[in-house]
Amino acid sequence: MAAGVAVPGDKRNAEKAWQVWRYYNGVQAEDPHATGLALYERGYRDCLADMVDFAGLQTAIHRLADLLEANHVERDAVRDIADSELASTWAMSNALAEEHAIAHPDGEVEELPF
Repeated sequence: MAAGVAVPGDKRNAEKAWQVWRYYNGVQAEDPHATGLALYERGYRDCLADMVDFAGLQTAIHRLADLLEANHVERDAVRDIADSELASTWAMSNALAEEHAIAHPDGEVEELPF
């Protein structure tokens, strides 16, 4: 995984969580029913945390998909314009105008081909 990318569930350590809970709830740790309820509650909270992490990931993926789609649309538009006859005519007219300005610095107006 890339650095800085949160993976749901990667920060939770079940063994450590159990030891911490058992330390702070010594009396309940001896009761199997209380232990089962605590484990269920912990699993429920971890599941909710994972869903929140995935919700953020889903939003980021959709935003990335939108940016990629916009990039494809822009690239296709630029390609279509570059491939058109009008673009090459415009570029040549600019080149001819610059060449004319260099050749005739007195400001004589040039007739353009279109």
